[in-house]
Amino acid sequence: MLSFKDYLLEGKLSQPELEKVRDGVKRADFVLDWIKKGESVEIDGVKTKISFISDKHEDMYRKGSFKSGRTYQSLFKDTSGNLYKITDIDKTSEFGGGRGSGGGASNTKSTESAQCVYAQAYFDDPKTKFTPEDLKAAYKKVDVNAKETEVLDITDEWKISCITGAHILKQAVKGKSMKFHRGSTWVKAIEKKFKTLNKAAGFPFSDVNKWNPADIWMCSSDSQSVSLLESKTLEELNSKMHLKFQSKDIYGVSLKLMKGATHVTVMNYKENPKVPEYKGKTVGKRSFYGSKDVYLKYEGGEIQFRGFGGRLDNWQGELGGAHAKLGKVGRGSINAVLKKLGLSTVPDEGTLLKKIQDEKDVFIEKDFWPLVNHFSSETGERSFKTFNTNLKKKNKINDTFWLKSKYLGLYLFKIIEKKEPIVTQSLITYASSASDLSSVHLKLM
Repeated sequence: MLSFKDYLLEGKLSQPELEKVRDGVKRADFVLDWIKKGESVEIDGVKTKISFISDKHEDMYRKGSFKSGRTYQSLFKDTSGNLYKITDIDKTSEFGGGRGSGGGASNTKSTESAQCVYAQAYFDDPKTKFTPEDLKAAYKKVDVNAKETEVLDITDEWKISCITGAHILKQAVKGKSMKFHRGSTWVKAIEKKFKTLNKAAGFPFSDVNKWNPADIWMCSSDSQSVSLLESKTLEELNSKMHLKFQSKDIYGVSLKLMKGATHVTVMNYKENPKVPEYKGKTVGKRSFYGSKDVYLKYEGGEIQFRGFGGRLDNWQGELGGAHAKLGKVGRGSINAVLKKLGLSTVPDEGTLLKKIQDEKDVFIEKDFWPLVNHFSSETGERSFKTFNTNLKKKNKINDTFWLKSKYLGLYLFKIIEKKEPIVTQSLITYASSASDLSSVHLKLM
């Protein structure tokens, strides 16, 4: 069965597609509307809140100036400062994407709200035929942010999925009465508390979905949130959430379109989830100069760190092998993991890039060379003179992005020296939303 991310990842936007009109609205206007409302777009299947890099970039977007020459340029940034081009945004069915799942922010609201309504109808009467009358009666009991007409108007495949989900959820809580929420004041209060505690903890999570990717919530009563909102730390919030989960009083639920064989999985409940064993590191698969990446290797895969494009050639980690479906971990997220472990963080890319451009010789001798020399057994460089000569010989001396990417890779390796196993495991579990600070939830699969 496709994972949630693999299921979502079926196409990206392009300039010609943005200029097309759907239901009387230019597709490009959907993105503007989402940004204005603070709603998320989907990037590699992950809901991501973005904004324009600056007013200038917004003007460029409105004018349709998505490219610089033949190359798409970064126009957006997320809350961690990662930059994105229009071609990074998934082409969900809101734009006319071919997934058939009903993607897009407004449709997501409808289908997730519908799951609440269908579940309520089934909880009220296990013999329900999910008629419009039954659904209208159930709609009055849930707390969702989609209109009744939007819930009733979902596609047939989503109706089937919601019926399946209703059966699974009732079985999961074994008949206990529940109140269903999606985008309600109750949900927003939980998310607001998370944001406060996340900030106090040094931003270990880039967004709420990394902490708890719940699309809908079930609770035995709205008053169950009172003790959660009194939490002073993320650890306390998670502990209370864990107890509420055990007592069947609060469940966060991550949804997907369900077809064929389906089941529910409990996430982040086990005390000691198995994580892959660290296997080593390398400053380049072929050679130090052969590419701009470095790698942390683990059982069944690896994390590749390098610049991945954009105005600053955004430096990130990308999980490969058995964990390839987890995708990239941005610099902000990497720093959140490092902070949680009490380690130093990776420096700001913009500042670093400016130093390389303005003071290249100083950077190479005073910043880059000490790291290259420190890892001489891997880089093969043992004298600054030879190193400087090789930079010129291999055409790297003027490759600003190579210098930045390789430097950041070695900088990270120096930070995590002798702690590679715990850092590697922490990055993997962070990327899978299964870290020790992540919240327990149900996942419909």
